[in-house]
Amino acid sequence: MTVKAIPRIAMPDRDRFFQDYVFERQPVVITNLFEGQEISTIRTVEDATEAWGSVKLHVQEEYTSEGTESSPPTVMSFADYIAFARANPSTRLCCTEYETPARVMAAFELPDACRVTSPPEGEIFGLPKKYGDYDLVSAIFAANESNFGHLHFDGDQRDVFLHQVYGRKRVVLFEPAAAIHLRTLDGPYTRPSLAGLYLENMSLDEKLAHVDMADGYHTVLAPGETIYIPMLMWHHLEYIDDAMSFNIRFGRTPYGRFLSVDNFHRDPYLQNVAAKMVGSEEVLHAYEPVVERIKTEYTKPAPDLTQKVREIRTLLRTLCAELCPEADPEGLCPPEREEEQVTRIAQSNDMKGGLKYADPALIAATRPVGPMTSRQEELIRNGAMRCGYSTEVLQSVVFNRVGKADVGQLTKAEAAQVISYLASPGAVW
Repeated sequence: MTVKAIPRIAMPDRDRFFQDYVFERQPVVITNLFEGQEISTIRTVEDATEAWGSVKLHVQEEYTSEGTESSPPTVMSFADYIAFARANPSTRLCCTEYETPARVMAAFELPDACRVTSPPEGEIFGLPKKYGDYDLVSAIFAANESNFGHLHFDGDQRDVFLHQVYGRKRVVLFEPAAAIHLRTLDGPYTRPSLAGLYLENMSLDEKLAHVDMADGYHTVLAPGETIYIPMLMWHHLEYIDDAMSFNIRFGRTPYGRFLSVDNFHRDPYLQNVAAKMVGSEEVLHAYEPVVERIKTEYTKPAPDLTQKVREIRTLLRTLCAELCPEADPEGLCPPEREEEQVTRIAQSNDMKGGLKYADPALIAATRPVGPMTSRQEELIRNGAMRCGYSTEVLQSVVFNRVGKADVGQLTKAEAAQVISYLASPGAVW
């Protein structure tokens, strides 16, 4: 049995990184992404507790835990969570996908590769960017040994840097086309992006055999290493030790923003089609006719959400057959199970609230555009003072959170992101 290992490299320059890894959808472990920065000196749980013990975290059950509904988060200091996890080694409580706290955020510098943008006139339907010019998100993860993130894919269509601070984490990845091997029809009913394959219940040999069969990737991430995960890849994560990591989600194209979970449901047909839309501007341009077909279907009226999902899936299945025959679209969901899947998607947590399949003009009206207002700047500076930031800390947090070097450069959308961040428990210095 030969499982594909994920190569390890020193971070190349930005253009080489995109050409060799992003455009090729090649996962890679980067050994020196934050070399020489404060974050690189924190390699053990003791280091982290000394540096960030008082930092406030949201703690809850891992949201991908076997498809169960996650418990409401409770606020706990980092030191208290570590003590709790050690006293309760079988707990499923962890800090998962929580806004990276300021003390952690200020310990590194946003990699240049994350500052990717595109002209506003290139956005589908002219929709304003919801998260700002660089379209960034960052979150922290901390959990005890044997915790895990169930096999799933993310619908936001961002690329990911996942940096391991302390402890080891097992990472298993599969390309979107592997969905046929991941029992996607039988995953948890309320979350169609979760697979029905429970790697966490397998021995290591069983796990690796399945990874080999489905042509997946496997590695163990060590402290100080950063894995690049291409957008829309299936991923399963296991905490080999008590461990902590944080991610930076970046790199969406206009196609990715349009086809993301902000506007569409999640399913493997969309996952496979959208994953093809990566590459240079010339490569992306070739997909314009495909996007036009999707836009036409998106704007067609439908009597209800279930019918809209049904119609969109019909088109996506056709596009998947045209663009991604390796995904076996007919085998992915036999005709006799299609209505079951349509109902599953329409009733899923993804479809609750939000503006999926809404009129683009309505969506656009909900998104702020233009430069930050004086009131927003006042709220940011007052919030920074309340959180105990120096001028340098505020600049660092703003740069690492939204990619801008100075508060005065923020757009309305970015200011809204920073204001929301400053209201989170972990923002306090």
